[in-house]
Amino acid sequence: MVERASGHSYRQLVDALGRQLGVRFAFGAPNQSDTLQPWGHTAELVPEPPGDDRTLSWLESAGNINASLRDHARFVQELLRGLKGDSPLLPAPECEDLFFGSPRFALGWWWEVDEMGRRHAWHRGNPGTFLSVVHVHADADRACIVFANVQSDEAAEGMRLVYERLNERYGR
Repeated sequence: MVERASGHSYRQLVDALGRQLGVRFAFGAPNQSDTLQPWGHTAELVPEPPGDDRTLSWLESAGNINASLRDHARFVQELLRGLKGDSPLLPAPECEDLFFGSPRFALGWWWEVDEMGRRHAWHRGNPGTFLSVVHVHADADRACIVFANVQSDEAAEGMRLVYERLNERYGR
């Protein structure tokens, strides 16, 4: 839909956003364009060799994209700025709609209100051999990003524990 409305491909739009943010987004697994970048692993710890995973192409806009942790943090920081109304790229009403515009699950983000009335949104990514989760604590102007280069129940549990520890230490 956005391709039709803009007259540009999804990849062109992502590249343009990356230039505006000073962020380098890439498509496919990180090791696809540079074998020295992280390799993803199956639950059995088998590394995924570089290559184009055609099974992910149909959901490219939902998960066949990668960025370094530093660049991903820059992107999330811009989302936080947008929520505060401080972003030249992302107006506050659009950010509010993105994170909280629909009950319980907005545009790719699950969300809830805690017992103190503070909003918390999160998004999980799992394209096959990587896991990622981003937690945005909108009212605290804080976010947490946790990555793993293996997709397994154990890795997901480890990521949950890391997030909980970080949230205990730096949250609330």
